[in-house]
Amino acid sequence: VDITNEDLNIIPSIYDNFVVHGFSRLLRFCTLKKISCNVNCVSGFITPKELNEFNCKSNVDLKREISRLTKNALKRYNQSLKKETKNAAILLVNVDTNIYSYFRMPNLGIEYLNTIIHNAGYAVECLYLTRWNLMEKLEETLANGFAKVVGFSCMYDNIDAVANAINCLKEKYNNVVFYIGGPHANDLGESFLQKNKVDYIMVGESENVIIDFVNYTISNIGVRENLHNLRYIDHNKGSYVETPRSELIFNLDSLPFPNYVYEKNDNLSAAGIITGRGCPYKCAFCYEGNKERTVRYRSVKNVIEEISLLIKNNRNVNRI
Repeated sequence: VDITNEDLNIIPSIYDNFVVHGFSRLLRFCTLKKISCNVNCVSGFITPKELNEFNCKSNVDLKREISRLTKNALKRYNQSLKKETKNAAILLVNVDTNIYSYFRMPNLGIEYLNTIIHNAGYAVECLYLTRWNLMEKLEETLANGFAKVVGFSCMYDNIDAVANAINCLKEKYNNVVFYIGGPHANDLGESFLQKNKVDYIMVGESENVIIDFVNYTISNIGVRENLHNLRYIDHNKGSYVETPRSELIFNLDSLPFPNYVYEKNDNLSAAGIITGRGCPYKCAFCYEGNKERTVRYRSVKNVIEEISLLIKNNRNVNRI
């Protein structure tokens, strides 16, 4: 990529179009002359084939490539919308036990998964509930045939409410797959599965494994034993199974921004941003510090880009 300082003058005029269609990382990678296989090809915006065909040596080339990639992305997006009407949907549920919180923020764990599942062409929704309306809202949603897979983000304070809800719902909706993820999932295993009607426990970082799981549970694609980060009871064999853990995500810049960053939501007043993962400390009571000590950081530019988009598209956000 051969772009001079003079060429960089045109970038502000086209930067917004890049960002709107999710190409901001590609723009940065072009202008900084960093051609790398680490460019994100998973989020649905850029395919490996498009990356191989990318050729940019001037302003004209850059504009042409923007146009080509934009058309391809919009075409894939339209196809995914058609696919969503045919596919069973996935519900990702956050259960809040404190209804008196001063302000609420999106759950970043399920929001990252929501973006990745959506970009893969499935209909997916994040549902924010409390322990008091949990059963009512889930009954209403499942009765309408919305979801075939329901995942819960669990902490120590909501695990009992989630487990009780699943035990009740599984009696009526036996064809729905219920799984538990989130921080507390790491402490759950065979005894929890034996006592409750949870189908799967998903542990660790799931961004790189969630699509294989969804493909298997909804479309019966793949082999269950080959999936990663799962704990479950094999009822055919009567045995407890833990599948291998996937590798940690070291290039955090490769993760797509959560979808709500791009959406215009005047009701959003606070949002969280993950700037790194892992922990350098060794607190015995904490899974992250005791087991997952590998520290990884996002780049400063990547974080600032997300903050800029968040503020631009959600004008009432005043806490990050």
